[in-house]
Amino acid sequence: MAMLQVECRDCGAAFSLRGWIEPEDLIGTQWEGYTKQDIVNAEKENPRIFDGLDPWDKFESNEICSFCGSSNIVSF
Repeated sequence: MAMLQVECRDCGAAFSLRGWIEPEDLIGTQWEGYTKQDIVNAEKENPRIFDGLDPWDKFESNEICSFCGSSNIVSF
């Protein structure tokens, strides 16, 4: 499973973001309460069902440091 590494050039923070869905990512959505098995089953039916909800996708929609808010970051 893929991980995105992020480093902030301003504050020096370094962190990793996962590219898959966990139950806590679904809080506040119509899928809140799904277990890991529910997630697996839903993704088998529709592989794109949770697009945009994992930490990596959320970061890509707003590429800033989660510690200082700077947009001066490097990701790989």
